[in-house]
Amino acid sequence: MILATLRSAEEDQLTQLPPDSDAIQRGLGDQAAQVLEQAHRIRLKRIFSPAELERAHVRAADERIADALDYAGEYGIAEYLAAGPHLQDAYDNAWAVGRNPRGAALVAAAIDCRRAGHLSPLPRALLEELHQDYLDEHGGQRLRPEPLEQAWQWATRQRRSTAALLQPVDDDGTRVEVFDYLADRHQQHVGPTAHVPDQVILIILRHAVTTDTEAVALQMPRKAVTALPLKLSSRPFRLAATATVRSTRTRWPAGTIWRPR
Repeated sequence: MILATLRSAEEDQLTQLPPDSDAIQRGLGDQAAQVLEQAHRIRLKRIFSPAELERAHVRAADERIADALDYAGEYGIAEYLAAGPHLQDAYDNAWAVGRNPRGAALVAAAIDCRRAGHLSPLPRALLEELHQDYLDEHGGQRLRPEPLEQAWQWATRQRRSTAALLQPVDDDGTRVEVFDYLADRHQQHVGPTAHVPDQVILIILRHAVTTDTEAVALQMPRKAVTALPLKLSSRPFRLAATATVRSTRTRWPAGTIWRPR
C-alpha cells in the first residue's frame, strides 16, 4: 500500500497540461492521471473542524502547535506548519547575490513594521520607502538587486496554495500583510528586548492611521525608541506621544520638546 499526500495545485500541474504541450509532456500527464485514478481519495479540508481543533488543543504543549492554533481560522493549522518553514526558507535564500534581495528587503521592512506595532495592512508606499535601508544593510548593489516591480511580484507570489510572504489585501494591491510566521520567527531570533530602529518608527508614523499610531506608541517603551520625543511637531507624532504618556506615564528625558496643539 502507498500512502501519500498531494495538494490540489500540484495535481493540476501534473494532469492539466497547457494546449501547446508536446507529445512527451502529454504522455507523462496521461500516466499521472492514470495513477491518480486508481487512488482512494480522502480530501482534507484546510480549516480544521471544531472536533479537530479540540484534539489539537490537547497537543498545545508543543509550541509549534500552540503557535499554529493562533492562526487556525486564517491559514489552517497544517498550512501554517507546512508553509511557514517553506516561506522562511524562501525569504532567507532571497538575500543571496542575484536572487531576490530587494524583495527580501520589502519583507524585512514589513516584519519590522509588525514588530513596531503596526497591525493593520501595510501600505506599499511605506515598505518602498523603508526597504532600501534593509537592502543596504545586507550589501546593497553588491547583491545585484532586482527591479522594484519584480521584487513585488516575488514577494506577493502565492506559495503552498494560499500563502505568500506579503499577502495583498486589496484588489489593487496597495496594501499587504506579512505572513505571521515570519514575524514570529524573527522576534524569537532577536529576542524580546530588541527594538526596531528609531528611523523606521518615524517613517511608520508618517504613514500610519490613528489606531496604528497608538499601537506603535504602546510598543515604544519596550523597544527603547528614543528619537520620537524630539519630533512632535506633526499630528501623528503628537498622537503617539499622547498615547504613550497615557498608557505608560513615561517620563520624557530632559530637553524633550513637546508642542501640543
